[in-house]
Amino acid sequence: MHSSFARAANYAAGAKLLCTVGPEAGPGPLNLVFDDFDAQLLGASVELAQDGVLSAGGLAFDTRQAQRYDSALPSAQNVCSRAQENAGKFLSLLLKKAPELSFARALEPQPGPESGFAGELMRAAREGMELLQKGHYYDAARKLRGTGVGLTPSGDDFLCGYLLGINVLEHAHGKNLNYRKQTIYGAALSGRNPLTDAFLSCACEGGAGWRIKQLFEAMAGTAAVTPQRAVEAAIDHGATSGADTAAGFIFALTREHDDD
Repeated sequence: MHSSFARAANYAAGAKLLCTVGPEAGPGPLNLVFDDFDAQLLGASVELAQDGVLSAGGLAFDTRQAQRYDSALPSAQNVCSRAQENAGKFLSLLLKKAPELSFARALEPQPGPESGFAGELMRAAREGMELLQKGHYYDAARKLRGTGVGLTPSGDDFLCGYLLGINVLEHAHGKNLNYRKQTIYGAALSGRNPLTDAFLSCACEGGAGWRIKQLFEAMAGTAAVTPQRAVEAAIDHGATSGADTAAGFIFALTREHDDD
């Protein structure tokens, strides 16, 4: 077991990661959702066999019977274009709800006085964002990776959202932005945090959890929830992780650097 929380237990084996979660966390590209989640019941280690049977804590679960989640964001050009057109409206909603130490605060058009740790964090965030806008992707990823606190630091979560946003831009404009994605992904990998490295890999490939997928759908006008609810759900993940990922996603869609 790599880490355990009230509604999730993460298991890492080298570069591989499995997140066992409860229904509150919901589906994601690395998540195995249990209706009655209990980290203590699963135990310190799990084994997922090639036949899809998960062995944990003396119990066996046939994952082949589980409902499958498609983590890919919609790729239709008109849908992606509509999401990009509406992304700016969602930034204002995000700023109303985002936690104080979230990277979303670095996107404030008129930030207030900043000092101490929060001030240093916001300055680092803005420097990384400025590098992204200038097309200095390697330097930006190096600047942002590992920045912040928590199991998945704000900078890494922001870069995950940014990579997901770049995938949307590819479909919206019919462009190949693989160089940009691979440069950021390669520079952001730490080799020390299997969680962030696995999440970055998923984001680079366009794999999103349900919260960002719902946020995208709200931007595109295809969601079953209101824009406000989509933003609130995106934020409701970790202390700042959800807001940081949403900030990176919106940043990519609203401040595109046309160099590819």
